[in-house]
Amino acid sequence: MEDDVIGGFNRLLDDQKKAEGEADLTLILFDSKYHVVHQKSNIKSVGPLTKNVYYTGGSTSMNDAIMHAIKTVGNEIASTPENERPHQVVMIIHTDGHENSSVEFSNSTGGTSKVQRAIATQKEKYDWKVIMLGADIENLSGYAAQYDIDPHSTLSFSNTSIDNRRMFRSASNIIGAVRSASYSGVASDYLVGEDEVTGMDNTNFSTSDHSDNTE
Repeated sequence: MEDDVIGGFNRLLDDQKKAEGEADLTLILFDSKYHVVHQKSNIKSVGPLTKNVYYTGGSTSMNDAIMHAIKTVGNEIASTPENERPHQVVMIIHTDGHENSSVEFSNSTGGTSKVQRAIATQKEKYDWKVIMLGADIENLSGYAAQYDIDPHSTLSFSNTSIDNRRMFRSASNIIGAVRSASYSGVASDYLVGEDEVTGMDNTNFSTSDHSDNTE
């Protein structure tokens, strides 16, 4: 499924580059550990995701990745003059597995509870939009609730080629709505059906280029 994920993300990236307004992207990948690919990069300058950067792993250090994102993005915004700060932040968490390998915020040290409190603070105090997308996650809404993410902010998919297309197109719709200040607060309002992606070719958006596009 690597090609589907890469192609889907790159199509989303292309959509957002064409959208009106400015946006910065922070992209953090996680498997047995997390990897910062982009941090506060102007979205129009971000190169496509490649197989050199994205590849499947066997574990899920989601807690560490989320906390790193919250801390770094929060600190960056705090250090930015108020009149230059973004009017909205949307955090999209995409996972095909449960947390099982974080080091600093592991389950054994109450890491999930700490992440839950951090997400709640960003949502309540700073109006962050936090969405969880799950691929083959049983009872996604129940799992997301452990992170203070309500059911209206989750979308569940199968880990198939067509559902990967649906997921990234739906995510792009959500991001576009947040950027235009028209987001309804219900993720399913932006859900793309199978008929909308059937026949869609992600080939041009998936690349085997092994150059390093990290910025």
